[in-house]
Amino acid sequence: MGRFIDVHIPILEQMALTDFMNEGHFARHLHQMLLHYNQRRDLLHRELRTHLGSLQDVHVPEARKHLVGWLPPDKDVRVSLLVGSMIFLSRKVSYDS
Repeated sequence: MGRFIDVHIPILEQMALTDFMNEGHFARHLHQMLLHYNQRRDLLHRELRTHLGSLQDVHVPEARKHLVGWLPPDKDVRVSLLVGSMIFLSRKVSYDS
């Protein structure tokens, strides 16, 4: 029996996945995750600008999927990382804000 389970063609699983996608559940899930991660990225962007504004210049590129932080030429990366670490370790940040 175990050998059959290991080598069978997963037709039932494939049919369920097909229905899941055809009925729009996967697209809805992707949309919800996009909104969720955009909120998290925007929150991080706000916090970085608030707390590291003078140490780091943070931009959201046009694709809006990530953040880019630029250090001014006269700043040491270790200072920016240390301050950023202290902020996020010392604060409880709510993703709902």
